[in-house]
Amino acid sequence: MKKVIFLALSIAVALQCAAQFDSDPNQLVGLRTGINYHKMLLSYEGYKEYEQSMETGLSFGIYSRHRLMGNLHLRADAMYNHRATKMEWDDVKYSINAYYLDFRFPFLYIFRSYGMRAYPYIYAGPSLDIATGGSISYTSTFTEELKESLSKNNYASFDIGILAGVGVQMPLNVSSMDCQLSLEAGVDIGLMDTFSKKELDGNVGVANPELSNTNNHGTRKNLGFEAAVILSIPLDQAFSRGY
Repeated sequence: MKKVIFLALSIAVALQCAAQFDSDPNQLVGLRTGINYHKMLLSYEGYKEYEQSMETGLSFGIYSRHRLMGNLHLRADAMYNHRATKMEWDDVKYSINAYYLDFRFPFLYIFRSYGMRAYPYIYAGPSLDIATGGSISYTSTFTEELKESLSKNNYASFDIGILAGVGVQMPLNVSSMDCQLSLEAGVDIGLMDTFSKKELDGNVGVANPELSNTNNHGTRKNLGFEAAVILSIPLDQAFSRGY
């Protein structure tokens, strides 16, 4: 809870700073979509016998960017994100599909140089990710498929993460608007254990029998590699067009 309060205060301060630049023509708003390759980092030794594959998920959402000073910007993204993983060992198959609503607040630094048509940039910052649904399934030779809806009983309700990456921004003229097309790639690292409190306390039945012994669960954290395409326009032009 202390981490959530600290993150909320940090976000409020960052947005207050960004609000001071409402007249900055370099403010951008737009849409983003992308793809991610995800897996779970499991600390329990027993899971090392499983062969884990990175699963593909899609993401989409809204994007905004506010110039703070010089080439330093603050971004605020709200996006839907699909995180999944699949593990196999002999006749055992275990999979997780989790759907999140991510609120991301990375700082971005653009490397500008006279005469360049494309500007590289780097970004890094925090993310608050809220689990909204999904499923957990388990199958084996001796067991029919057990499939549970993802809920707070078998999965943590939220995660706090760190994201970082690189990208390139290019001007794009669309219908006389000074749009920006950005391509980026990065990593998204979850910092919190995604096992639910009821799982850790042994107070709820779980799809994976490995977890029936509460000494064996270890931790389960998110790890994703992602690529995104972002199309944005200056905020003042968006208002002038009535968007």
